[in-house]
Amino acid sequence: MTTIGIVSLGISVLATGLFAGLMFTLIFLMQLKWNRQTAAEYIVDIQPFLEVGKGNRVIGFLLFVGLLAPVPALLGATAVTQSAVNVLLLVGMVVFGLGALGVTVVLNLPTYHAIMSLDAQAPADNWGDLRRRFYQLNLTRFLASFSAFALFIAAMAIQL
Repeated sequence: MTTIGIVSLGISVLATGLFAGLMFTLIFLMQLKWNRQTAAEYIVDIQPFLEVGKGNRVIGFLLFVGLLAPVPALLGATAVTQSAVNVLLLVGMVVFGLGALGVTVVLNLPTYHAIMSLDAQAPADNWGDLRRRFYQLNLTRFLASFSAFALFIAAMAIQL
């Protein structure tokens, strides 16, 4: 693999690892707090968080870099021995693309909008379902990004 390929693979590891860490924080720290809150407490707490998180440039950057950074590594692979690395890279890109980026765009954003429309003074009956859905989507994004992270590390280890 070329130097550019190795650097791009390192960037992939960094981006997917950072995104997995962010999702880890949401599901293993923040969600524990949110699960203890009443409807009004949850709405008052999560809405400012979502205002900052929704459309955040750093998160978007990590998602797109995690998806696109492996491309130079794929293009730079020429030897037959690179087939295992290519499979790891392709699977990692698909898992991250569908499970992290895809879930974020297609499923998380509508959930964000639904949570943002809740009124803390008169919570909708489905607020608990929205909280559970938010958790499940974050768990999905964590599993996908951590899996891609592990696949990219495995590809990097083969290179060493």
